[in-house]
Amino acid sequence: MESRIILKAKDLSIEIEGYLILDKINLDVYEGELLGIIGMSGSGKTTLLSSLIGIFKPLSGDVYFSHKTNDGKLVFKSVTLLKEYFRQKVGFSSQVASFYEKLTVEENLRFFASFYGLPKHTSEERIKILLDLFELYIFKDKLAETLSGGMQKRLDMACALINNPKILFLDEPTANLDPVLKDQMWAIINKIHEQGTTILIASHVVSDLEQNCERLVILSEGKIIREGTPKEIRDDLALGSRILLETSPGNYQKIAGLLKKRKTLNQIRNEGQSLILFTQNGEQTLREIVEIANSLNERIISIEMNKPSLADYFATITEKE
Repeated sequence: MESRIILKAKDLSIEIEGYLILDKINLDVYEGELLGIIGMSGSGKTTLLSSLIGIFKPLSGDVYFSHKTNDGKLVFKSVTLLKEYFRQKVGFSSQVASFYEKLTVEENLRFFASFYGLPKHTSEERIKILLDLFELYIFKDKLAETLSGGMQKRLDMACALINNPKILFLDEPTANLDPVLKDQMWAIINKIHEQGTTILIASHVVSDLEQNCERLVILSEGKIIREGTPKEIRDDLALGSRILLETSPGNYQKIAGLLKKRKTLNQIRNEGQSLILFTQNGEQTLREIVEIANSLNERIISIEMNKPSLADYFATITEKE
């Protein structure tokens, strides 16, 4: 597996304005993978992505990039030492757009191509490929500021790909997109990944990363608290079955209190107008719910049982932390 590692953080700590944002992060990124970084706002996701491309000077530890020597030997060198070489190998699309609003779509792409020092024939070829990939060709002469939010996201990602990077970093790429545009963006991301690009995505939308990423990292308060495939993370926390209950008038505090005494639950949460329960014995818990609801004169409006999602596991993990 060592031969597949393209980027690694070792004991990486980052301090910003006196605050410890990342605390001894150890992370291996494998060539060609689609890696999701999950975390709530303030968990350190954006700082981690930025640190992996060398924006912040580490308080301790470092980030290393897989680099071939002249004789073909694979070695790891600090990204701060490789500097220009490493910059040519990565692309970054942040939450805040990096394109220029007063330039057209094509002018933006041409500018970023010049930023990387691409030869004219190479840049023109890349521009053509990206306009086609992101379906921006008909907008190529439009000012960036006149594009819709979804098209601006596409342009920003296209600018990050102009140098045909080995690793693409995406920070909340589907933020503020409606469901249709979000699905379209994920289709593009998966297409880029299929072409062999290593992609790291930071997001708080757990369901998106669960469906699309091969491996996940869960970040909480600047520390990696879980790492693995979606299945491995789910198996790590045996929550059993998930029951969603809605009753009327909805005295969930009493229902929860009586259910806890039965000792068949792993966890119970009150979310808005519903009660969410996790149990190892779904059928027994369903019988107990009906019995307790009847004793409290609660009318069951709806009740359903299914497998917990990764979002449930994420909530459980972060609550424990």
